[in-house]
Parts: sequence; C-alpha cells; structure tokens
Amino acid sequence: MKHAKYFAWVFLLIALGSCEDFFRTNVTVNPPAYKHSIVVNMYIDDSDTTLRASVSKNIGSLENIKNKKDLLLYDAMVVIKDDQGNIVCTLDTVTPSFNEEMVNYKLKMDSAFAGNGHRFTLEVSDPRFGKATAVQTMPEKPDILHPVYREKAGIDMSGDQYGLVSFTIRDPAGEVNYYQIDIYVEMDQQAYGYEIQPVGPVYEMSFDGSLLLQDKTFNGEDFPVRVRLCLYSDEETFQGKMFIEVKAITKDYYLYARSLTKAQDAQEIGFFVEPVAVYNNIHNGLGIFGLSATRVELVGKEK
Repeated sequence: MKHAKYFAWVFLLIALGSCEDFFRTNVTVNPPAYKHSIVVNMYIDDSDTTLRASVSKNIGSLENIKNKKDLLLYDAMVVIKDDQGNIVCTLDTVTPSFNEEMVNYKLKMDSAFAGNGHRFTLEVSDPRFGKATAVQTMPEKPDILHPVYREKAGIDMSGDQYGLVSFTIRDPAGEVNYYQIDIYVEMDQQAYGYEIQPVGPVYEMSFDGSLLLQDKTFNGEDFPVRVRLCLYSDEETFQGKMFIEVKAITKDYYLYARSLTKAQDAQEIGFFVEPVAVYNNIHNGLGIFGLSATRVELVGKEK
C-alpha cells in the first residue's frame, strides 16, 4: 500500500512538472469578423429651427482609434420623410464645431419643425454601409398648469436647504405618455439649469440631469408634479425668471435615456457590475432617433 501511494505521488509530480504552468492555460481564440454598421444619433424637438445629426460607424473591441471624430461618415445622405413617404428635410454635411464635436449633418430651417401628431421616418444611406432607418411619431405638446416655486421648502438628508417647484400635468387618456422635466433660471440674458431632484418614486433621473416620467400610475388624470431644487447656501434666493420645461417624448427616447443613465452608472461603479446595453431603435444600424414636443412656462413665486 505504501508503494502504491509513493508511485501515485511520483506520477502526480511528473504530470505537474511536465506543464509549463499548471495554473495557466493559453488559449488562442480567433474572434469572428467584426461587421461595421452605421451609427445614427438624431433628436428633433417640435420647436427646433435647426436639425442636427451625428452619423458615424461603430468599432470592434480590438480596434483602436486616435480620435473619435475619425469614426464620422461624410458620404451619407440624411433625410426626413413624412407620413406619405415624401422627403421634407435633407440635411447638409458640416464640419463639427467645438460645442457639437460629433454633429456632422445639419439643416437650418425658416420655421420650427412642428409636425405634432404626425409620423416621420429618418433614412440614412451610405455607399459602404447601406441604408439605416427609424420611425417616430411627433408627440402633442404637453399640457401643464399652475407652476409655482416655494423658496426654502425644506431640508434634505444632508442638512441642506432645497426649493420646491410644483405644477400639474394634464395627461391625455387612452394612451401611454412619457415626459422629460427640466428647470431653468434666466439671469442677464443667460439661461442656467438647476440641479433638480425628484420627489417620489415615479420619477427617474436621465443621463443629462433632467427627470423622466411615465404616466403608468396616472394615465388620463391630472398629476401633481413636485421637483426639488438644490440650494447650495442658505443665502441663495429666487432671482431672475424661472422656467419649467416639460417635454412629451417618444417611448424610444425614454427607453434610450433610461438605459444610457444605467450604463453610465454601471461604468462609474466599475468592476463586479453587469454591463448595461444601451437601447437602440435604428433598423440596420445602431443609435437613436427620438422626437419631443416642448412646453415652457414661467414659474411664479409662491406668495
């Protein structure tokens, strides 16, 4: 029995010693060929007088680029079609500006885009990557009532003062609606965005600091909205003019904004977090085509 155990150990040592590294295995993997496609990002508001689009290509995980602008495509045709398939807008190729470094297609119009209640199709045709499309219906403008601001409405968990903006959304019945909420202060002919926080569980934060809201819990009813404004000092007071901006947004843009926020949050947390896929609605491509209708109202100060 002793000899059997001895030979067993000798055999195991020989087996381990015959490997360069018992705990490391080098496996050669040949990944499948990566397929490039069009990436389109375009967002149109009914009040826009200038249309903007970013048209680029995607890259594989093993590809390296020196500058993200190298991904931009300039040979594409970018058009917007109406319900009947007629071309209503053709965007021009432009050199990206410093403030809009990924916008390479643009069109200035004589009036606002409008089109509320109508369906529009985005078509992007490129000689190398084919045609990418997306379809959206422009929402109707939201109906909001009685926007009021209360200064120093309370103290948050950190002991800081906050202001409170309240108003009512008159939600249309018989349809699912999605909203985006922002608050601005106009001083010295400049608009400044406030850092805002939701009051209640029905809201979600968007990647750009705005609030997202779906009418799942109040479909067809008047819904009271309350939004906190972060005040960074006890001396901060209501100055200038305050405006509430409420957008009725398409479902696709709502899902895109939610997914992008979650992807950014996951990236900030780092390791041990499952990656989040960003929502995409471009057929035969990647990216987002979203529409919105905006209502802006002056906010009065509570007396």
